[in-house]
Amino acid sequence: MRDLVIRLIVIAASPAIGLYATAAEETDTFAEAKKATSAGQAALDAKDYAKAVDRFQRAIELWKQIEASGDGQTEASKLRKRCENNLRFAVEKPLSNRVQAARRLAREGDIEGASEAYRALVLEYDRALKKYDYGSLKQNRRFCVNYIGMVAIKKAEELRKKREYGEAARYYRMAVERYRQAEELIHSRSIKDNIAYAEDRMHRMMFADRLERHAEAPDFELPTVADSAPLQLSSLRGKPALVVFWAAWCPSCKYCLPILSKFQHVVGEDRVTVVGICVDRVQGWDRGGTEKAERLVRDTLIFPNVWSDLRTTQAWGNPRGVPTAYWLDADGRLVGPASFRNLTLESLLRDFERVDQSGPDTSELATEAAE
Repeated sequence: MRDLVIRLIVIAASPAIGLYATAAEETDTFAEAKKATSAGQAALDAKDYAKAVDRFQRAIELWKQIEASGDGQTEASKLRKRCENNLRFAVEKPLSNRVQAARRLAREGDIEGASEAYRALVLEYDRALKKYDYGSLKQNRRFCVNYIGMVAIKKAEELRKKREYGEAARYYRMAVERYRQAEELIHSRSIKDNIAYAEDRMHRMMFADRLERHAEAPDFELPTVADSAPLQLSSLRGKPALVVFWAAWCPSCKYCLPILSKFQHVVGEDRVTVVGICVDRVQGWDRGGTEKAERLVRDTLIFPNVWSDLRTTQAWGNPRGVPTAYWLDADGRLVGPASFRNLTLESLLRDFERVDQSGPDTSELATEAAE
């Protein structure tokens, strides 16, 4: 992210005023231009930026008239340019002061106040840009657009590193809400990208918080791959379960799924339930249709499999890849991720025995899921 760029130009007009008389004969226009320039400088010194803008605008008009008349053209041109620089400073300085104030709010922990301050600043920059085509105004506007939600994202990132996943999720949600409110007023591609990022992280943190608290697994009711009959996860309580996200196009899944079928057969349905969640219909995961998944379920798998939807993948922390699996206890609470690295039937049986007896350390597993 770019840092805020603030162009600060202070050019005193008074040293040049003594040149007026030498450049051309003193006229009413010269006198008025001198007066407007001096008034603009005085307002600038007093930090009355609105008055400075008004006076420098008038001075610039008058110096342009003098330039056009041909009298004292060279000096009038120099003084007009100096007024233009001071006008630019008078336009930008109050806005840059407000940006600094928004930054202070964020440093002091008032994230909501800082976000609102940045949103208001975007509208102020829009108004300024209707009158002044300054590149620095455009760049600072982009900065403020980004930080409407970025202040919340930064706070969330700090909390995530401290493993305070519930609070991190709250600030990611705030970022999403702030960006969506801003989107109604401000059309920007960066806002859409930031919303997507914050939403993804929000779901990850919410699920990591569930894991750390050993909370109830996100429930779902989804159509089965075999016959589209609805299957609700919570209906399977009473014994441990292994929930597995997979895709038919995934080579690792094709290796793991038959082992899972053997595991289900060896342990038996009375002790454990494996539930497959196929992501082949989910946007972003769909690659090449659903026929392969249907054939795989029909010919190879003996445990129930359902078609996932976007809501379900989000509720389960937006798995970063497939296969991804989680153990649940008999009460439907999350125990932790299942490791499929170098998966064999024997390693899966050992993993199940640990889960069935006491369960692994959920704090470390939550950290792994949050990354």
